[in-house]
Amino acid sequence: MLPHSVPTSPHQERDRPLEQMTDEELRRELVMLIRTNAILAEESAGLQADISALCEESVRFQQSTEIEEDKVTNQLLRRLQSEEVQKHRFHHQILCEEKARRKIMDQITQVRQQMELEKQLEQEQEVQRMELQRKLIDVVNKKIEVERQLLEERRVQLEALTTKLASIKEGSLAAKSKVDGAVGSRGTQGPSASSQQCQSGTANMTHESPAAAAAAAVAASSQPPPVKTETVPSSVDLPASDVAGDDTHGTIIRLEEQLNRLLEQHAAATQASATNESLCTELGRNLETIQQAASVDRARTLKLKEELQETKRRVAVLEQRAAVGTAYAASDDSSDLPTPSVSSLYDDKRRESLLNCHQRYPSSCVPPSCSASEAGEDTRSV
Repeated sequence: MLPHSVPTSPHQERDRPLEQMTDEELRRELVMLIRTNAILAEESAGLQADISALCEESVRFQQSTEIEEDKVTNQLLRRLQSEEVQKHRFHHQILCEEKARRKIMDQITQVRQQMELEKQLEQEQEVQRMELQRKLIDVVNKKIEVERQLLEERRVQLEALTTKLASIKEGSLAAKSKVDGAVGSRGTQGPSASSQQCQSGTANMTHESPAAAAAAAVAASSQPPPVKTETVPSSVDLPASDVAGDDTHGTIIRLEEQLNRLLEQHAAATQASATNESLCTELGRNLETIQQAASVDRARTLKLKEELQETKRRVAVLEQRAAVGTAYAASDDSSDLPTPSVSSLYDDKRRESLLNCHQRYPSSCVPPSCSASEAGEDTRSV
């Protein structure tokens, strides 16, 4: 019989040597080891299954990673190619903008030259207008002076003619009375005829005096006064009444001729005055035409100045856009991954500027810059 053993703990049983263990303890130890072995086998099988699953998952993950890498690589290559094409497009666009800028600068130079020429023409027109105004004022002053002189000469000639007519009337009456008193015995036909002739001459002078007063308005002051005739007795046996009548008749004829000359001079002066008035009217119309042309030139100059300012503004905008495009191309070279939305925005702005350009200028006067820009836009769209 085996001696009765004291119960021990599993730890103590594990630490005890086999010789000291009983069969029951050995059996329990074996059962426990078998169970532990089974558990470990199950755990090992589970771990092997987990390892297989992890290997399969790793293979699938590696395959999916390779597929994703291929996709990303292809996508990046396509994007790189598109960005390279876009870079060339931007470079071409920058060249077109540079050409358009040069054309606009040439146009600005032409506009400046045209403005300088228009300024010179405006100055010349202003000088001509001032000269015409001065000439018109001189003509008006001369006209007023001539009218004043004509009125003065008319007054002087009227006074002179009135005085001469009065003296001639007195001389004819005195001669008539002397002749009537001296030759009363020679008959009545000669004195009566001479008296009738003197009376007719005096009546003619009386009737002619208003016409002479009207004609003397433009007579020259250098006209010599008619010579006062005196009744001189002739050495021939002629009647004294006939001699006095002939002298009076000759004086009347000379006065009539002088009146006719004064009338002709008055008509010539009137015609010259009418010609001067027509010339003054024509000068006034020419002055108004020149003033209207000067105002039109000023309006055109203001319009050209506004167009020049608008062109300068457009050039500044184009230069700014060209600088932005250059900076964008530099960033494209450094990163190789630009944002495509910037190019579309730039194209929209460019189209808007072209539309504004076509609205600003009509089809007959489109500037070369707009045509070049439009051609560049068509090339970029192709």
